[in-house]
Amino acid sequence: MAKDFPTTGEGGTGAPAGLPTPEEHAKALGGVKTVQRAARVNGEPATFDLFHPFHNGAAALHGWAEHAHHEGKPIQLSGDDYKAALKAASAPITRALDKDGKPTGEPVDSLEAANAGIPTITDYEPHKPALSPHKGKGL
Repeated sequence: MAKDFPTTGEGGTGAPAGLPTPEEHAKALGGVKTVQRAARVNGEPATFDLFHPFHNGAAALHGWAEHAHHEGKPIQLSGDDYKAALKAASAPITRALDKDGKPTGEPVDSLEAANAGIPTITDYEPHKPALSPHKGKGL
């Protein structure tokens, strides 16, 4: 059963206190499976949480582990920002390139651009409110 979490906030840059973490959102939405370990080493727990690949992709794209490392606590996000982060990690954006090779304006349809001979770049772009200010600083 999914919990109702707040749906507004400002991600890692001053989110209101009490917003859930991405892990809490994943669990509330059913995006986590508890898995039994086949073997245990050095007293590891018998089970572990296995997160959906979109959650893991969003965590990497937005720097959530780096955030937890540098802040000493997980990033907090609204429900809408968490879902937008999942979408950002699962759907790359294609943009036309200008004459200097820099992306321009709005997303374009990659097939139409290719047929018209327009150079493009396709990449994953983070959802800004879910992006940690510590992304790229390392662990």
